[in-house]
Amino acid sequence: MGDIVIAGTVVDQATNRGVGQASVSIVGRGESDVSVDNGNFRVSFRSEIPKDRLIRIHVTKDGYEPFDGTTTPTETLIVQLRKK
Repeated sequence: MGDIVIAGTVVDQATNRGVGQASVSIVGRGESDVSVDNGNFRVSFRSEIPKDRLIRIHVTKDGYEPFDGTTTPTETLIVQLRKK
């Protein structure tokens, strides 16, 4: 099956600006990443799952509501975080 990649940008829902230092994790797996200053992140892992299978991600950042959602593998995911 090969490498699975989930990458994109974490943004502030109100301003659409990148959110740095947000923790991005794949639910049920150990792989994770922390977004850089402009909000970009990339998580890749080897898996035996089909590339079109839904994968659950969890994103947290102090001062924001946690994000929990699903995606198929992509390199253009936009995760919008809402301030608390």
